[in-house]
Amino acid sequence: MEGGWFTLREILSQPEVWRGIKGEVDRIKDNLKRLFLAHDYQKVIFTGCGSSYYLATAVSRIFSSLTGKNSLALPASELLLYPEIYLQKDENYLLVPISRSGESTETVDALMRTRKNYKTEVLGVSCYKQSTLVEKSDLALIVSQAKEKSVVMTRSFTSMLIGLGLISCIVAGKDDLYREFTKLPELAGKIIDKYKSYCKKIVDKLRCEKFVYLGSGPFYGFACEGALKMKEMANLSCEVYHIPEYIHGPKSTADEKTMVFLLLPGKMNEYLTKFLQELTLLGCQILVECEKIPSEIEKNKISYVLEMNSGLSDYTRGLLYMIPLQLIAFYNTLKRGLNPDSPRNLSQVVRY
Repeated sequence: MEGGWFTLREILSQPEVWRGIKGEVDRIKDNLKRLFLAHDYQKVIFTGCGSSYYLATAVSRIFSSLTGKNSLALPASELLLYPEIYLQKDENYLLVPISRSGESTETVDALMRTRKNYKTEVLGVSCYKQSTLVEKSDLALIVSQAKEKSVVMTRSFTSMLIGLGLISCIVAGKDDLYREFTKLPELAGKIIDKYKSYCKKIVDKLRCEKFVYLGSGPFYGFACEGALKMKEMANLSCEVYHIPEYIHGPKSTADEKTMVFLLLPGKMNEYLTKFLQELTLLGCQILVECEKIPSEIEKNKISYVLEMNSGLSDYTRGLLYMIPLQLIAFYNTLKRGLNPDSPRNLSQVVRY
């Protein structure tokens, strides 16, 4: 039975888990304000490995847009191998290392070495209070309710991202967007009710062998994470691009066995319209996630449309996009006769 899988339970539990995140942020709110007032940071660096790096990619764009502060997302390995490219000895940094376990070797080592060699304060993010990352941070956001039994990150990814989104709103003084983040649990429940069965029907009909995920701006990190879920669980080859980039070369591989996932922003422009016109000529399957179906889309040329109807901005709506992407990866894994809870070659924590 599909309900026996930890992965599915964790995907479906997201609305409930998300409800508790505001409380976790509120607990560190005063210390958070002091941390950001303590130094004039030249740059805020979000870092992690795997899903946590894609989380960093998404939230760094949200943080920069809301606060106007210079931020950057990096794989932890870049801070270990080439720190001099990104860091200067005379500048102040806030490092935000992200790790579900708080024990990922590269992330913890990046934290330690960056603190040792550069002027750095650390805001750690994890699901485990008793972890090296939390111990070595000046301040930590701990989302313990998002812990998972399955290997792949689903609710931990979205939950830690919501926490950092709320923090971004606090730093920016954006009360309206803060309220948007607090609306997500209720909206996520509606998305699950509306699209859970539909996602399974999509997978049942799929005959695709290649999967492409497209997103720009705040949606690029979500596109990367969506592709990683399909790759990790279903062991399928996936590619990720910023939206218009797909027609600059990669489209040469598109055919009737290609599935393109398109994460649309709230408003269309001439570039997106032209891109869609080009994409529909390639003969591939197309799944569009959007707020509302744009008038520029010819519905008869799109295979599947998932409308959120959320009333949210681009900075928060991407979290709703993640749920169908997770479900489609999960159902495709079952269809291929694989174990979504424990994919081959993977473990919850990467230590070496």
